[in-house]
Amino acid sequence: MLPLSPAQIPRLFKEARALETAGKLDQARRQYEAILQVDRNSAPTLFRLAEIDFKQGRYDSALGHLDRAAAIKPDEHAIWGLQARVLERIGDPDRTRAFLDRAKRAPLPREFVLAMQSAFSNSRAKSKTSTGTAPPEKIRQAIALLQSGDAAGAARLAGALRKAHPDVAIIADILANAQAQLGQPDAAEENFRAAVALDATYAEARANYGRFLVERKKHEAAIGQLREAVRLAPKMKRAWVALGMAYARTNRMNGPAAQAFEQALKIDAHDPGALLEYARLMLQDRQPEAAVGLAERALSAGADPMDSRLCRARALADSGRVDDALAELAGVLEEWPTCGPAYAARGAIHQIAGDFAASRADFRRALELMPRNAETYRVFLATEKLAADDPLIPQMKALFDDPALPDSDRASLGFALAKAMEDTRQHDEVFTYLRPANDAMRRLYPYDIAERVDLFARIREAFGTVDFAARRVEGAPAIGPIFVAGMPRSGTTLVEQIIASHSRVTGGGELDYVRRELHAVLTTPDGAFRDWNAVPDAELAAAAQRAEAQMRRRFPDADVITDKSVQTYSLIGPIRAVLPDARFVVVHRDPRDCLLSMYKNQFTPGQHLHSYSLKDLATYYHLFREIVAFWRETCPGWFHEIRYEDLIAEPEAQSRALIGACGLEWEDACLNFHQNTRRVDTLSVHQVRQPIYRSSMKAWERYADELGELFEALGEGYAPAKEA
Repeated sequence: MLPLSPAQIPRLFKEARALETAGKLDQARRQYEAILQVDRNSAPTLFRLAEIDFKQGRYDSALGHLDRAAAIKPDEHAIWGLQARVLERIGDPDRTRAFLDRAKRAPLPREFVLAMQSAFSNSRAKSKTSTGTAPPEKIRQAIALLQSGDAAGAARLAGALRKAHPDVAIIADILANAQAQLGQPDAAEENFRAAVALDATYAEARANYGRFLVERKKHEAAIGQLREAVRLAPKMKRAWVALGMAYARTNRMNGPAAQAFEQALKIDAHDPGALLEYARLMLQDRQPEAAVGLAERALSAGADPMDSRLCRARALADSGRVDDALAELAGVLEEWPTCGPAYAARGAIHQIAGDFAASRADFRRALELMPRNAETYRVFLATEKLAADDPLIPQMKALFDDPALPDSDRASLGFALAKAMEDTRQHDEVFTYLRPANDAMRRLYPYDIAERVDLFARIREAFGTVDFAARRVEGAPAIGPIFVAGMPRSGTTLVEQIIASHSRVTGGGELDYVRRELHAVLTTPDGAFRDWNAVPDAELAAAAQRAEAQMRRRFPDADVITDKSVQTYSLIGPIRAVLPDARFVVVHRDPRDCLLSMYKNQFTPGQHLHSYSLKDLATYYHLFREIVAFWRETCPGWFHEIRYEDLIAEPEAQSRALIGACGLEWEDACLNFHQNTRRVDTLSVHQVRQPIYRSSMKAWERYADELGELFEALGEGYAPAKEA
């Protein structure tokens, strides 16, 4: 083999990063080592080798590479940050002290060094667990094997110790960690349970068990273990990070997740894992501007550069900076040309923008690189109609039939396959995949419709006697957004698109700033609604001002902004009272079509959890009608109502009435809404790029035999007529 030349190094480095991204760590290691044969002073190469060592548990080797990298680039934060993470994992006080002494002499900002020092002192808050009758030197040997990357050796030694000393918690914990690294999850979970049962105060075992449960997607169980871990050891940073991840993965506990990440960052403001996970949470919580900043901080702190840049690209796209997002993804793909998630992210951006040809190319490339990524199939097929002979269909079916497929993947694939069966007119096969998909979502996100029943009852009780028109809120901003509300899949996106085609209007999509801010002010920590007349003007005005600031950051030059957050119908009275110039449109649709459409789609995790049960869907529909009727009676004339079916039947007459109700002069562009190229970030992205069509009306009739539970729950008048 000919020796490498320096000119080949950039290409080889990109190839090595691609191998690393694909999880082929040993191949990537060999390539990096080949680069070092030519350029022994390549700090980026040494850093990448250290990252691989860290992932594989080769901590001493990682520190060797990092020592060399730090000698070459002593002011590089990421190098020192990774050293700190490795040493924290090793837990050797002497080596930690020596490292901090070196850091103090390095050309690093004082606050950065102090943060690392504080993080080490805090992370030492380990619980003390007894070694019992087991020889301490053998336990230390098992720990050393685990930390050196020899999980098999650690498992053998810890297994023998466990047989001889079954009552020692630390041995069970070591064995569990080794088994987890070896891909033996059932055995690992059994020993994690044993460790915490043997010593209920063993915080580290609970933290390890909790993180393991997060990785196994058992988030509720993880929360229990991790909450106890941080109670026992409040300064254990990694337990706070794992707790934040567990809360975030439930997709219903964003507030507690944010608090957990904030706590971790109080311990170490430069922790890359906490920063990156926090950025992902902000994306999930529809706070993309905050996510951009956190992703950038994570990148600077030494988080995985590809993951950080992908997160930043998604946040830029969600904040409306689409060109910046595409530029970021182009940079990612230049450095990591086989990065499937980058192609998928770019495909989603093109999809939302309505460039379906570019979206198709990116998604198909992503699926070539990630043929088992179920979510990519689902997102792609949301706007793509497959031909019956498309090879993606048997590919998806084979994956769906894998008994080991996790529920999250089964759900995504089931929705994708149901869509493919419908598109290829195999209607008798749709529910073959649709029911298991919804059942899987139900298992992933258990939900009690009584929560929504209770919420709406509390709204009616709190506001039933309020005269909203009698109060003017001093200090509220003079903004007049147009809120488009209704059931999901009822036509709200179409209605917003018609309004947003007006020259004065900017389509905001699902912002939800006003409702969220006001809901926070109007409720107590236990969820009770405050007395409307007792809430000071200053609090209500401040909430509206915060919402306005968020809108202005997103749309600084907009005249009128739409907000298509469908659940704003729940607080029509308070919102209109605080913002009297606001307009409301409530969209209605035949519940059989609307609810079936919801059942056929997977929503953002944690949202619309009633959608995965036909019975709950019907209950929710009745609640929607009741609360709209409540506001119609309480605040007469405060909102315009439109039926989807009427809009389809009489598009011009209904559109003119709609535009008039929004306080706007008629413009013919509103009838040509499908030519509007604005970003549409909903499941209806493809439909609103088309002229009005009728094919979605009475679609439920095709599946009437499968919808008996829905008809029964909807009540009299909704079941199809029986043939004589």
